[in-house]
Amino acid sequence: MIQTDFASFFFTKEGVNLVCNAIDYMEPKDKKLMLKAFKGNIKGYLTAEKTLCHVVIIKLLSSVDDTVLLKKTILNVCFKENNRF
Repeated sequence: MIQTDFASFFFTKEGVNLVCNAIDYMEPKDKKLMLKAFKGNIKGYLTAEKTLCHVVIIKLLSSVDDTVLLKKTILNVCFKENNRF
């Protein structure tokens, strides 16, 4: 469930803690699936009001070893010239 419906957990500290703990126990394949689900919605998650998804993003950046996928899903969205936050 956390792999697909994780956005509902981003609004409370307990939810973010749950997602981060789940990331610790996920297999690399499951982390990649979670990143692919992030791909289209990351800007919306970051700009949403009262969201704590930045903590989950930092956790994913520090625990996923596929740098190409990280660049495609998170880093390109965050560091585009036209889409600065």
